[in-house]
Amino acid sequence: MDMITTKCVNGVIKAGDTVLSTPDDDFGCLVGCVKKIALAGTPDHDTDNETDDVYVDFLAFEYSKKRTREIEKNFCGLFSVKGSIEEYGLDETIMAPQCLIKIIDAGEAALNRLLDSGYNAACHCYGILSGLNTGIKIELEKNVMEALNHAVSGFKITRIINGEKTDIELSCQELSNAYYFSRNKNYREDIIGILKDKDPEDLYGYTLDEICADDILMSDIFQEYEKNREEYNMEWTEAAYEAIRDVLSESERSKQ
Repeated sequence: MDMITTKCVNGVIKAGDTVLSTPDDDFGCLVGCVKKIALAGTPDHDTDNETDDVYVDFLAFEYSKKRTREIEKNFCGLFSVKGSIEEYGLDETIMAPQCLIKIIDAGEAALNRLLDSGYNAACHCYGILSGLNTGIKIELEKNVMEALNHAVSGFKITRIINGEKTDIELSCQELSNAYYFSRNKNYREDIIGILKDKDPEDLYGYTLDEICADDILMSDIFQEYEKNREEYNMEWTEAAYEAIRDVLSESERSKQ
């Protein structure tokens, strides 16, 4: 019998896969393991959902104490019932596939960062989402943050398509994705420029190709880079070098 699969945000998932829920869901930014999948229209699909049902154990991994408190606070507000993380039925949560991101080849250190805080998990989610093509290429690098801050239901731009002016309405999520895509593209160029001048394999045990292919490592480097620039006012080369050193050194130790 073939393994049952379904399509999530960034690929195909099956039982046993590690997943992360998207930030916009009530159960957002949780890390879990897929227990089973019930395809829509089959006898095993016993909910009214139009999509496949993905049963996820969001207690399969141990969250940090800080993250556990965040989760308990969130569900206390959501359900108006105060309880411990074990009391909210997170060990068998039914999720829609489009609310799940597949975690691919996550090392222990990278996985622990996702389990450490909702912020880390959200940054990784947006790092994945920003790399997906929304089908709309926009040039809003200079004013996108202003647009995001003032957009209530969305944002409209006018583009020339096939010689004709066309109005395109973007939802806040699409606009946010476009911003993160542009931002991460610039960050990636900065990071790769620094790495090319170093020997990451000799320093940290990773080749340049391995680092660039690891979504979690790159997302974590982006996050540290942004923090160094915005919180510590570092010049970009120093911010990039420090981010690379901190993230890759931690990942190297986890491999040993």
